[in-house]
Amino acid sequence: MAQSFKDVQGSLYMHMKTLQEMGSFVRFWDYSRQIFSFERPLAEALSHTEVSDVPWEALKLPYESFYIHFGPCLHETVTFENRSYKIDGAYVNHIVGSAVPELAKGDVLEICFTAVLLNMSYDAARSAMPYWMSLSDPQYECIMLGGPGITIGEAIAQGRNASLSYYDRMDDGIHENAFVVANEMNIMPDGTKIAGFRDKYLRGERLMSEALPLLFNCIFYLSYSSLDIAPEYPPDAPKSLVEKIAKTPSTNRKRILTEKMERLGYTKIRFVSHAGLTSETNAPETDRTIRSHWRRGHWRLQRHGPQLQFFKLLWIKPTVVNPANDPPKVGRQYNVNKKHVESGPRD
Repeated sequence: MAQSFKDVQGSLYMHMKTLQEMGSFVRFWDYSRQIFSFERPLAEALSHTEVSDVPWEALKLPYESFYIHFGPCLHETVTFENRSYKIDGAYVNHIVGSAVPELAKGDVLEICFTAVLLNMSYDAARSAMPYWMSLSDPQYECIMLGGPGITIGEAIAQGRNASLSYYDRMDDGIHENAFVVANEMNIMPDGTKIAGFRDKYLRGERLMSEALPLLFNCIFYLSYSSLDIAPEYPPDAPKSLVEKIAKTPSTNRKRILTEKMERLGYTKIRFVSHAGLTSETNAPETDRTIRSHWRRGHWRLQRHGPQLQFFKLLWIKPTVVNPANDPPKVGRQYNVNKKHVESGPRD
């Protein structure tokens, strides 16, 4: 139970934070359930691709709401009570016609980054916690504010300002509502004000700044690659049920079996890969030894159509220079079981 005015604000913040984080998943689950999972070699290559100067107009979303999984291929980590996490994907939601001031101008994307536990199993992490606490992964939210005539890099910068403004107003709302709650609980307001949502955003900014370019590169890859990826169930889905769904000729029976699969926590995923992606060296031969490093990729803008009014993007892939000398750092790969993680307070 709250003992001080600060405690009251903290309780309101935790409640609103849980609703916010649940909202990203609920919108995804209710309106889309579209998942794209990028295989590791492709995700790593896209993480070494420049995207900041690509025009916002080139952005073509596959759906209004979707989830992209790229795995823990980035460098930045965050640690809570000896548990280390990396961002491994993001929910993306296209906001249209919002009454919220920060979301009512420009072309707005609401992004919620998810994270995965790295340095221990989820069972080990759960057993190390008090029995009355639940284990959940941290999530980090931000806003992207784009529009005609600006680049992805400028949209990220504008999004940062919009995010801070939005979260400041949320913190102000918590402070104002805390006076009402404190009065009902006979707690004397002492003027303190927590920076809940702003503080959370700033704590996650380091991770989001690294993950945002990769996320946009994944979206561009989906938009401009010749892909026709049929969704399929993940490898750990019950094989017998997958076979029944595939073989049954009855539409009604297929619907019943699909709903059963969803109750078990499985939905179809589009697995995205790029043929022939390997660590190659394109460096010229010289008499001196060059330390292994990434030569970054980029997107080439190619105009076409009448008066060149249309354009498309061509991906110029990154390459590894002299991989035999000293393989460049691309992060580690961890095999982690994320199933059956309870909900609860997150960072």
